[in-house]
Amino acid sequence: MAIWSVPIIASATAVPAASASQPSAGWTLLGVHPQAAAQPTSLGRRIIELEIFENALYAGFGDYNANTGPISINPFDLDSRMFLGVRHNAYTHQIAVYRPAPWGLVAPNIDPLQDVPLDPLDPNGGFSWTDNGGLTWNQSPIGPSYHVYDVAMQSSSGQWAVGAAAGGGNGAPTVWRRVGAGPWQVSFQGDNDPAIGNDRYYWIAVVGGVPYIQARGSSTVKPLRFFDSTSGAWRSLPGGVSELHASGNPQHLQVLGTQIVSASGSGLRILDTENGAFRAVQMPDGLPVLDLDVRGSELFTLTRGAVFRSEDGAVTFQRVVTVDAPAPTSLAVSADTIYVGTAASQLLAHLLP
Repeated sequence: MAIWSVPIIASATAVPAASASQPSAGWTLLGVHPQAAAQPTSLGRRIIELEIFENALYAGFGDYNANTGPISINPFDLDSRMFLGVRHNAYTHQIAVYRPAPWGLVAPNIDPLQDVPLDPLDPNGGFSWTDNGGLTWNQSPIGPSYHVYDVAMQSSSGQWAVGAAAGGGNGAPTVWRRVGAGPWQVSFQGDNDPAIGNDRYYWIAVVGGVPYIQARGSSTVKPLRFFDSTSGAWRSLPGGVSELHASGNPQHLQVLGTQIVSASGSGLRILDTENGAFRAVQMPDGLPVLDLDVRGSELFTLTRGAVFRSEDGAVTFQRVVTVDAPAPTSLAVSADTIYVGTAASQLLAHLLP
């Protein structure tokens, strides 16, 4: 992989977490993320993403409206229960999603750092990545970009990134592709609305090796698309046009078997890629889904009041634990523990019943 190498910003010397406490209902405060807590805005201090990778908890945070980057990647070790120190300062004002790759972990540059003039095309925008278990990180640019919201590294047709770049005289929703060891190239901008400067591809999902996308931000709902590797074209999904992911948050969209599951609107929106069926699901407590996590064939969801689990493809849900923390914002689940991030930069844990 051709890279722009960035050195480790700080050593991996262990940094103790905040003193643990035992909130009610079995929740433990693991610690307060030091770099998230130091953000200058309340939005920046929210832990909006949690990802478990190589027995460490990775947090996403930052405020790309206030330009509070770069964003430090400081993993929390689940054995020692300590922050390991800043491994990398990501070239972005926010980390909103970590995506697993066959060789490691990737964090897209949702808002690259170049800010003068306001939100210019940044030639260095791309993604941060590690291929050695998180010990060191690198920055790979994909080409001039306004935003790189999401990536997919495991498709049968190459590596993909989505976001926004120049097109049609304005900002345009953009898909980039990389095949083998070749360069990143613009693959598709066909959903661009020239009258709108903020229409973007906020997500990409791969099911059975096939990538799916849908633009958002235009005055009309754009088609759901999949990449046809035979023709090399992005084709519209047959059937009606519905908005699958009514959100600009890529971390709230996951793949469950043959389904793409979105936490947006008042609950879940689900597309079954086998038959094109679209459905909406509400949680038993009637509250909006704040985040979701897929663990094998199980789907976990977080609301303001509880964590729920589905073991039948998001048809039925059972309450797993009650969430009594103020302002829960993100969710990750291991084989035996539920982890929740909060708006106050906290990391909480609860044993999985």
